[in-house]
Amino acid sequence: MASAKFPRLEAVLTEMGDFVVKQAKRNLSEKRERINVRAKWQDGRPKSFEFKKGKRKSSASGTLEKSLGYDLKETDQGIVIEYRGRSYGLFLDKGRYPFMKSVAQGKGIPPSAMNRWIEEKRIQPRDLTTGQFIEKTPANMRSMAFLMNRKIKWFGIEPTHFFSEPEEQARDKFEQKIIEAFEEDIRNQVTA
Repeated sequence: MASAKFPRLEAVLTEMGDFVVKQAKRNLSEKRERINVRAKWQDGRPKSFEFKKGKRKSSASGTLEKSLGYDLKETDQGIVIEYRGRSYGLFLDKGRYPFMKSVAQGKGIPPSAMNRWIEEKRIQPRDLTTGQFIEKTPANMRSMAFLMNRKIKWFGIEPTHFFSEPEEQARDKFEQKIIEAFEEDIRNQVTA
């Protein structure tokens, strides 16, 4: 979008949008430290659990990375930047709250999305008593997806901040440039 009224502002916002998207894609593709939860269950509730730190990538298939982008929209007051990407990116960035008795915020992931993720990650079901891999039957896959979803409900998903961190950095980095570009565009409109 070429803006006749705010060319300098558009150039700075384009630079900012490129910075945010590039950093977000880099954050998704590199291995970062995350917390893993190992739980033992009894009667549908966690009996005991432990937290372990481990490094892993945030992206399973690369679909989210490919969907990231931005658009510049012209309004009456100037130009705004709108970021776009797959909807589940919000949950990856902000995380999911765990179940809490008084608040009951914990929600699982839609079953179709969970099944798709399991396929992308090529997760194999295991026998819970022996720990050995078992056949990938539809019933075994549903059971595994249910158990994984239950864990997410109880313990939530740790936020990655893959997008919010670069966006915050960009605000700090480009704030002065945006003000100067906007002032220059206004001066040029007044003198023209």
